[in-house]
Amino acid sequence: MTFRQWIYGEDFNNPRVNGEWGTLHIITLILCIALVVGLTFVFRKKDDKAKRSVLFVIAGILLFFEIARRIVNASNPITFTKYNWLWVLLPRPGCAISVWLIILSPFIDKKWFYNFASILSILCAVIFFAYPGAGFLNKYILFENLYSIVTHSLLLVGSFLIVTLKLAKYNYHNIKNELISFGVLILYSVLEMFVLTKNDNGDPLELDPFYTLANNEVQEIVGISSHALYLVLYSIFIVVYASSFYFFSRKSVK
Repeated sequence: MTFRQWIYGEDFNNPRVNGEWGTLHIITLILCIALVVGLTFVFRKKDDKAKRSVLFVIAGILLFFEIARRIVNASNPITFTKYNWLWVLLPRPGCAISVWLIILSPFIDKKWFYNFASILSILCAVIFFAYPGAGFLNKYILFENLYSIVTHSLLLVGSFLIVTLKLAKYNYHNIKNELISFGVLILYSVLEMFVLTKNDNGDPLELDPFYTLANNEVQEIVGISSHALYLVLYSIFIVVYASSFYFFSRKSVK
C-alpha cells in the first residue's frame, strides 16, 4: 500500500467487513468510556478554565482532522469530478455537524451552547457506536476510516465531558437559545436536503442528515413501515430525549 493509496483510498481494494461490535469497535468504545471516567475524575473539582482546557485539546484534535480531511478531498482530482466545494467544505451528516459544535463550544463558552452541543452530540455519537456506518467496516484502516473513528470517538468523549464536568447547565427557564439553535439546525438540514447541491446534476448536498425522509436506515432498523408513524415516534423521541437533560438536571439540583 502506498501513501497515496492510504490517503486517497484510490485504486485500492478495501473490502467491507462485519466490523460492528468487532474487536476494534469494542476496544475503541472501552477507551472512550475510560477517557470520560478518567478525565471526569481528574478535573471534576477543577475550575471552569481547567475544564475548558480539556475541551480545547479535544477541539484542537477534531479541528486538525476536519481540516486534514478537507485538504485531502480538495487535493484529490477524483473528488472534484463528482462533487463541488460545498460538499468538500461544509459539515453535512448529523455527526459532522455535531463535531463542529464540540469544536466551537469551548471558544463560545456559553451555557446554552454547551447545552445544545451536548444534547445533539451525545445522541449522534451513541447512535454511531450502537450501529456504526463507517470507520470499522473495512478490512484496512485507510485515512477515511481513521478520520471517522477518531472524530466519532472524540465526539463521544467531548459531549459526555460537557455533562460530567458540569460545563452545561440545563434550565427550563433559560431554554430560548437552545430552541433557536435547534430551529437553525432544522433550517440548515432543509437547505442541505432541498436547496444546496453537491454536483452539476443537482443532487442534494446531503440526502438525509438526521434520518427523517422515507425509507431511511433508522426506519428500516426499527422496522416501522409507515413513514407517517415513524415521524410521529421520531418527534416524540427527540422531545423526550432532549427534555430529559433538563428534567434530571432539575431533580439533581433539588
